[in-house]
Amino acid sequence: MRSIEMMRTACMVVDECVALRPGEHVAVIGDTETTSIVEVLAQAAHAAGGEVVVCIMTPRAQHGNDPPRILAAAMAASDVMLMAVTHSITHTTARKEACARGARACVLRSASVDTMIHGAATADYRAVRALTRRLMALLDEAATVRMTSPEGTDVTMRIEGRRALGLDGFATEPGTFTTIPSGEAAIVPLEGTAQGVLVFDHAIDNVGVLDAPVRAEVRDGRIVRVEGGRSASRLRDLIATDANASNIAEFAIGTNPKSRLLGNLAEDKILLGAVHIGIGDSHTIGGVVESQIHIDGILLNPTVELDGRRIVEQRRMLVEV
Repeated sequence: MRSIEMMRTACMVVDECVALRPGEHVAVIGDTETTSIVEVLAQAAHAAGGEVVVCIMTPRAQHGNDPPRILAAAMAASDVMLMAVTHSITHTTARKEACARGARACVLRSASVDTMIHGAATADYRAVRALTRRLMALLDEAATVRMTSPEGTDVTMRIEGRRALGLDGFATEPGTFTTIPSGEAAIVPLEGTAQGVLVFDHAIDNVGVLDAPVRAEVRDGRIVRVEGGRSASRLRDLIATDANASNIAEFAIGTNPKSRLLGNLAEDKILLGAVHIGIGDSHTIGGVVESQIHIDGILLNPTVELDGRRIVEQRRMLVEV
């Protein structure tokens, strides 16, 4: 019966998010933990007239790890990719190259039955798109971001010349990608410019919900010191993955009013007015830094200023659409 409940979201993904056309080649990608969701997506894509191939891999170890070569080849040959995966392959060379060939992608990272039928997946995505695009325009126009929080965050970064990225639930043009659930306006800071202190107060990818706030000192675009409880130790291990794993790779504001705090970052990080900071790889989203990982850390109560103009105040959105 749960597959029937999930079918509403699966059909929305196929019909609206990627606007699948009959005869298109569709790679429905999953892993051994997400097969029930893969099956529903494949059924929806088949019903819409897609030429469907289902690909199941073992879960990747971390978000940002590339898929196996044989799967990367299938992605490169596809018109549409529907990816229900435990650990995201959004920030990978395989996804980037497939989109460069014109593929459209929808990523359902950390997908579960719950996230398919409740919460952020049920949002009015046209309204999410309107707010996301408004924030993208503001990010495109700005030169600097400053973010503070009651927990102790005070960080600045430069963004001039960078183009904002919106994940708003739609990937209908060649080479585009989105997520479901979705809702964020993001930008890659200029390398080496982030300075200050980040205090993650909710959760971090591959760490989970934090046992205590994690304080990260940022210098010249990289995390140089991490303090906190057991969660801080895990973050220290992650940013030691490779030489670029400590890079401040992304700044993003959540734009989905239906998002819930679940301990599942796929939904938590798009909470309206929350901010997540990407760490590690940025070359797949407009930066130049390559790393084996891309992980997100959430700040629940940020105040955000663009060139001194306040657009978010402790998660309250101050921008009109």
